[in-house]
Amino acid sequence: MKAIYSLFVAIMVVASLTGCGKSETTKSPDAVPTPMDNLMALKSAIQAFNTKEGHFPKTLDELAPKYIAKIPDAPAGFRYAYDPATGELKAAR
Repeated sequence: MKAIYSLFVAIMVVASLTGCGKSETTKSPDAVPTPMDNLMALKSAIQAFNTKEGHFPKTLDELAPKYIAKIPDAPAGFRYAYDPATGELKAAR
């Protein structure tokens, strides 16, 4: 009886772990970046600039092409609000 119980527990553990781990939800190379993707890419470029240069860029234009290929357009109806003193970036109306 103890062997059957152990086997049952092992099966339940394996069943509960099935599907755990890395997700296979990667974007295809043809996927169009979303406004959130663009904002996150710009924030990453700002951080990379700060790490390498020791200060935040004075303008977003300083990021291209070394830290990001080009500055993406802001989402429709928004503009990028960037504070060079803090490196904070957000989309504002």
